[in-house]
Formats: sequence, C-alpha cells, structure tokens
Amino acid sequence: MNFLRTFSLTALIFFFSLLNFSGISFLGVKPNYALAAIIAVLFFTDDILESIFLIAVSAAVLKFSPAAGKDILIYSVICIAAVFIKKYLPWRNFVDNLILISFSTILFYVFLFFREINSVIFLKEIVYNIVVGSLVFLILSKVKFFSVPKVKFFKK
Repeated sequence: MNFLRTFSLTALIFFFSLLNFSGISFLGVKPNYALAAIIAVLFFTDDILESIFLIAVSAAVLKFSPAAGKDILIYSVICIAAVFIKKYLPWRNFVDNLILISFSTILFYVFLFFREINSVIFLKEIVYNIVVGSLVFLILSKVKFFSVPKVKFFKK
C-alpha cells in the first residue's frame, strides 16, 4: 500500500462524498457522486484493507454521527460487496466499472427507494452515476500513478 497514492485516493473520495451535499444537479436529478466515485476508485486499489478504509472514509463523510443510519449501512454493504464482486466480472475494467456502478445504483434504490424505481429519476440517476464514475475512472487511468493493479485479491 503506497501512502501517497492512498492519501490521494482518500482526498478524492472525501471530495466526492462532500459533493453529495452540494446542490449540483442535472435536469433536476442529483447523481450519487460518492457511490459512483468509490466504485470507480475501487478498480485502482489492490488491497482489501485500503478499499475498506476508503469506503469507511466516504461513509463517515456522508453520515458524521455516532450511529449510522440505514442508508449508510446499505451504502457501505453495497460498496464492500463491490470490492469482492469486481474480481469476478469478466470484461475489461472500464466495462466492469460501468456494470458495477449500474448494479450498485439499482441495489441502492431497491433497498432505500423501491417505489421510485419505475420513475424517470431512477433512470437519469443511473446514467449520471455512470457518467461521473466513468470520468473518475478515465482520469485516474490516465495518471500513471494510479495504474490499475494487475493482481486480483485472490488466486483462482
């Protein structure tokens, strides 16, 4: 685990988690910046503890209180599941990132906003999350410092 790289990823996650509190929305829909960014960043970590640390930082920024609410617990579980699921996705990392962001957004809505799944807002948020996650992924992939690890967590 490279300290400078971990610090940089932590700062990025911190920024996108704070961005969730901004009023920035597109066509009346606010993307889940934290979810999209953490999923994209997970593809640039090769250590489970580093991934869990980044998820914990994001969750702490999103809900800074002594007791975590249902939304933060679901968010954390979805992100931790993504750490392990990404290993089994068969496509290239960029496509895996898109699939995992879509799947995570769907799960987030299934558990927290089930009645809104059939709305246009739900579809727009999936698209916006994919755009945000793709931008984060592309920016990180262009910086050699954040190269995508070639080693997976476990050997098959």
